Amino acid sequence: MRPPVIKCLAGLLLLWGLASLGMRWFRDARPTAEQVAAALADRPEDPRAGSADDFIRSVNRLPHDERQKLFHDSRVAVYFNRLEPDTQLRVFEETLPRGLSEAIQIFNRMEEDERRTLIDRARGDLERFERSVQAAARGRNPERREQVQALADRLSREGLRAYLREADAQAKLELQPLLEQMNLILRKVNW
Repeated sequence: MRPPVIKCLAGLLLLWGLASLGMRWFRDARPTAEQVAAALADRPEDPRAGSADDFIRSVNRLPHDERQKLFHDSRVAVYFNRLEPDTQLRVFEETLPRGLSEAIQIFNRMEEDERRTLIDRARGDLERFERSVQAAARGRNPERREQVQALADRLSREGLRAYLREADAQAKLELQPLLEQMNLILRKVNW
């Protein structure tokens, strides 16, 4: 009678060990913002399309909080500025939808006071955004202006798509003034 019990316990112990290893592997396989930024710093001066593809895949695998850390890292700005304008646009196009969807989902789960604080901060961010977009529009050559306009249009479309698809009713009410303000900013900029 004992051997079957021992075999069952040994089997359960083996399954538990495999599950533990799988969870550890999954946690270690998921990149962090620091790992992605460090990899960018190791790139050669002339980034190739393959490195942009690697960057896009890495960003899309990051959880929302790690994405936020990554985009505040100065190494990302250095890397991004070295990319060709077409590649920069592709990076935005391939990382923006997921990032916006995750942001809306997180907003849905926030408490009312957290939402209010975030919206107040976003209003200030939009004022700074308006000044920087206007400065960028004045300083760009005509070809670059078209690319910036295309990016702004894409940001507006993807933001609206995520808003309509992901936001709950309360979030839609609270975010609508911000979306209107952003679209107004993007429309009045002289590209």
